[in-house]
Amino acid sequence: MKLRRRFFVYILFLHLLLGVLGGALLWELGRPWILLLEGLVLASLLLFQRLAAASARPAELIADGSRFIQDQDFSHTFSHSSSIEVNQLVRLYNDLIRRLRRERTRLQEQHYFLEKVLEVSPAGVITFHPGGEPQYANPAARGILSLDGEEAPRLPAALLEGWKDLGAGGGRVLPLEGRKRVRVSRASIQVEGHPCAVMILEDLTRELLQSEKAAWEKLIRTLSHEINNSLGSSQSLLRSCLEWADLLPEGEREEFRQAIGIVLDRSRHLGQFMNSYADVVRLPEPSRQPLDAIEVLRDLLALQKPQLEQAGVGLKVQIDPSSWPMSADRPQLEQVLINVIRNSLDALKGRADACITITARVEGAQLRMDFADNGPGLSDEATRQLFTPFFTTRPEGQGIGLTLVHEILGQHGFDFGLENRPEGGAVFRVVLPGI
Repeated sequence: MKLRRRFFVYILFLHLLLGVLGGALLWELGRPWILLLEGLVLASLLLFQRLAAASARPAELIADGSRFIQDQDFSHTFSHSSSIEVNQLVRLYNDLIRRLRRERTRLQEQHYFLEKVLEVSPAGVITFHPGGEPQYANPAARGILSLDGEEAPRLPAALLEGWKDLGAGGGRVLPLEGRKRVRVSRASIQVEGHPCAVMILEDLTRELLQSEKAAWEKLIRTLSHEINNSLGSSQSLLRSCLEWADLLPEGEREEFRQAIGIVLDRSRHLGQFMNSYADVVRLPEPSRQPLDAIEVLRDLLALQKPQLEQAGVGLKVQIDPSSWPMSADRPQLEQVLINVIRNSLDALKGRADACITITARVEGAQLRMDFADNGPGLSDEATRQLFTPFFTTRPEGQGIGLTLVHEILGQHGFDFGLENRPEGGAVFRVVLPGI
């Protein structure tokens, strides 16, 4: 029982006792003034009831206000009364509620504003729990890292390792899958009194690739121009020299012709070598036409099958859709698939159980093709230099194949990648959008 109710019961009992005593005296003595005493007792009881109700009003206000604040209901305010003390409490509570309502509205507007900024920001932002686990990734971060729609993002291990070493405000450029490069920075914020880390990502892949491409294109054009001009003049002079062979003694003619022929052959090989690099620079813009990607793949496999059999390489093919209509430059797409298969062949040289597994399956609105081999896989150096222009691990290689693949798929805007398989070997992945 509340203190107020116990006090009220006590006073009521006291007044009833006085009333009973007054009635007994009136009955025994028959004095009329005892009736006046009974009236005073009744008036005292009514007055006490009003005073008790007035004194309980502040407690009721405090109880109701506490409940509203606890429920975070800031829409209720109290009206004023005739009591000065109660009015002071009402003004204090109403002023507090208005301030809380304004603060909540400000925080909601600020939260909505920050949420919209993060949604449209080109920079990737990832927040972390105080314990260090990733908590939130905005759309830009999910796009940069190719993350799915999971609530708690799963970040690449290489990214986390390179980021954890940074101090607040520090940054560095890190390589990710394929040739992707991102600038990662670290910041810190306070959330409910706890420091929380923030990762900021900026995709530099396009800018770095454009700068890199412009540099090696300029270099190749310059070398091609100078070498071809020199080779043209040299070959012309060498052919003229051959005409003088008949003027030499008969015993020296054949040796002279052989020496000049060797130099001409080396000149032609040098020209072909240089032209193979120039072909990458002169790669035309894709002429997109409707085609069936599955038909292109089957045609190329029929073309490459004799070469695979001759090399002793097994072939496993798993194609899920019977067709996949899309838009692409067919000759360029064929060149990509040929280069990928040849790259797998090179990786399988000298392996007795060599095998290439080609799969094609639909993932959402895209067709994913995987070209997997059971070779030695990619070395650490090859992984770091993956798709670097003209990088090769073969002594006799020129590094043109994957460079051409990168250029063609990049111009088409197709997603692709090359990585090691958990079970051994490597797999090249290309994703083709449908129409």
